Amino acid sequence: MRTIHILGILSFFLGTNASANFLNGNDLYRDLMSTAAVDQATSRGYVIGAADASEKSAWCHVNPDKIARGQVIDIVKKFLAAHPELRHHTADSLVAGALNAVWPCK
Repeated sequence: MRTIHILGILSFFLGTNASANFLNGNDLYRDLMSTAAVDQATSRGYVIGAADASEKSAWCHVNPDKIARGQVIDIVKKFLAAHPELRHHTADSLVAGALNAVWPCK
């Protein structure tokens, strides 16, 4: 059973055109606003991962350990909703931009 599960995951990733299709803001916003649990879980995980990767280089906070994951997700959702004209940019850059708008580095 585990082999079947692993093969399913591999076929999904191998069947996508990952080389040219980075996640953009439209994709991320759609998934964050989706009612499907898998879309929500994937997009929330993406936001937290992108926030972790960009912290210290793109946005600053006095104590990032005190920031709740839900707070970061809410900030990104609000930013994407308020800026549809930017959603064609890569999702990771939009996550960093949303957090920088709230917690800019000095």
